[in-house]
Amino acid sequence: MSKDFKDLEDTFGKLADKAEAELDSLSADKIFNQDFLQKYTDCSDIDTFLSKGGISVDTAAFDPTPQFDEYICQSTPFLSWKEMYNTAINEYLQKFFTI
Repeated sequence: MSKDFKDLEDTFGKLADKAEAELDSLSADKIFNQDFLQKYTDCSDIDTFLSKGGISVDTAAFDPTPQFDEYICQSTPFLSWKEMYNTAINEYLQKFFTI
């Protein structure tokens, strides 16, 4: 294995470790930050958005109900909580890893 390839492999390993550590420390208000919510909803914070749908942060994260997915469909461009959550994570990580 060439030295350049080994250096690249080490760099990717460090980035993966950094991403894992960052994901472990994320809170809902970091993932669903003001920029994200203003882009996709009519709210500026996750607590307001969820309370409008009659949902708590803990419930949304671990047990999305069909009613909650319906609320997501009606109040965002997303088809489900999972789609909204995955988009928020992806956008957060893109900002986090912007060089």
